[in-house]
Amino acid sequence: MFIFVVAFALLAIPLARLTFARVDEKPVHTTSKVEMAASEKVPTFIRVRLAHVPTSLSLKVDGHELLAAEQQKPKETDISFNTEIAIPADGLEILATATWPEGTPDTALTLDLEPSEKENRSLTNWSAGNQLSAAYTFHW
Repeated sequence: MFIFVVAFALLAIPLARLTFARVDEKPVHTTSKVEMAASEKVPTFIRVRLAHVPTSLSLKVDGHELLAAEQQKPKETDISFNTEIAIPADGLEILATATWPEGTPDTALTLDLEPSEKENRSLTNWSAGNQLSAAYTFHW
């Protein structure tokens, strides 16, 4: 019994120190390079993939249109372009709206983002009938 108590005490002391350890120093908060870069615009390749050709398509970030006027009435199901986007630390939200001709079944719209020096991201949303209005939120 004595050996068991000694062994328990030898294990309990280091475990108690690890479990109840307190940091006496205040953490130093510095602005990291990632936070500073979040406010800068990043060259980004965007690809829009659609299952059916829409009659209208719009992509907006903070109220600013990403697609040029001639691309708002696309004639194909795969649209890609380069742009510069500010990527906030809390995520990037792109509002996509699209309409398809009457009689089009529920269809998918996929956004692929390839920002410079960041991982590629891809999100897909499905339309309800012939319309889609969805916010695509990307986090890095």
